[in-house]
Amino acid sequence: MDGLGHLFFDRQPTPEFVAVIAASGAFVVPTLVTISSAVGNNAAALAADKRVSSRLSKKWLDSLSRSMNVYPQGRLEDVYALSGLSTLQVWTF
Repeated sequence: MDGLGHLFFDRQPTPEFVAVIAASGAFVVPTLVTISSAVGNNAAALAADKRVSSRLSKKWLDSLSRSMNVYPQGRLEDVYALSGLSTLQVWTF
């Protein structure tokens, strides 16, 4: 396995799970915008930004302005902790 995308967010990863990822050298893409949408948020502010809206079709802008809301009991405040970001090393390029 080279990497993981769309980390789970309904429970905190166990130390064993984090150790396996770290030992494997895999990369992790937490896709926080997708997770945010799953708990009921949208990216309407991003869609309204002229730097974005000038480059996307109406279809994509409409999509950004919606939310999946498939896990409404979730809270964005919890996503950062539950996604494992607090226990995984984060690299920025």
